[in-house]
Amino acid sequence: MRRPATSRPVVIVDRDPAHGHYLAAVLEAAGLHTVLSDTVEEGEELAATSSAVVLHGPQKPAVLRDLDPHARERREQLRGVIDRRAFEGVFQPMVALYKAEVVGYEALTRFDDGTPPDHRFADAVALGLGPELELATIGAAVAAARELPPGRFVSINLSPELILTHRDELEAAIGELHAHHPVVLELTEHDVVHDYASLRANLSRFDPPVQLSVDDAGAGFSTLRHVVMLDPEYVKLDRTWVSEIDTDPTRQALVAGLSHFARTTGCQLVAEGIESESERDTLADLDVSLGQGFLLGPPARA
Repeated sequence: MRRPATSRPVVIVDRDPAHGHYLAAVLEAAGLHTVLSDTVEEGEELAATSSAVVLHGPQKPAVLRDLDPHARERREQLRGVIDRRAFEGVFQPMVALYKAEVVGYEALTRFDDGTPPDHRFADAVALGLGPELELATIGAAVAAARELPPGRFVSINLSPELILTHRDELEAAIGELHAHHPVVLELTEHDVVHDYASLRANLSRFDPPVQLSVDDAGAGFSTLRHVVMLDPEYVKLDRTWVSEIDTDPTRQALVAGLSHFARTTGCQLVAEGIESESERDTLADLDVSLGQGFLLGPPARA
């Protein structure tokens, strides 16, 4: 067991060590200290003897209780952001490179106070408000998408955990979107999936059906495993492999290999972060189907 660095740690009760370590990493990134426990009894005992906070893993609802004053304040502030809907949905076009035509949009979130979305969503997970913030921002994106041209797909970013634990609420949230747009669910890039069978089963239950996109292919083992285990319709190339691809044979070779994979499996590659015409042209020559980036259109209101 890993001992806390302070007298007031967060005790993570989780019988899945991999998931427990993942939660610990998220919490420690937010400045909290953690102790891992694989039994409820041990976790409760630690909490009682060290005035700790307890976070249960997937065997119980994720509940944070008795947070330290600083964390309580952050949680209240975040609750206010959610309750006031202090954010808006914006959309970045996704373009078919071979014909320079907009075929879809990625829905993104812009917070009123300027907080970077990655920071805000990570903070929400650490404070036990991850699903609530995700569902609220998805609702804002769906409402804003009413102004988009009909018929083009809309890609919604979300965590695998939301599909596993809040599928019914998610299906209700995106219901209106189906009336005018094909819906793509885009798995956020670094989330660990422990039960691919359940994730696939939940995805198959959406009615109308949804398509799947995996973000940041090539950025790490988790995203490549998502691609292999989930058979997505879209695979997004990490910006690392797109930047300067016009002058780098190594990047070109890697993307050529992924293009072969896409042709073989029937998915489409999406290149993120295209910033120059030469990058766009090189990607098109490598048979990358779709692209997005400031060259093709920045995120904007519908």
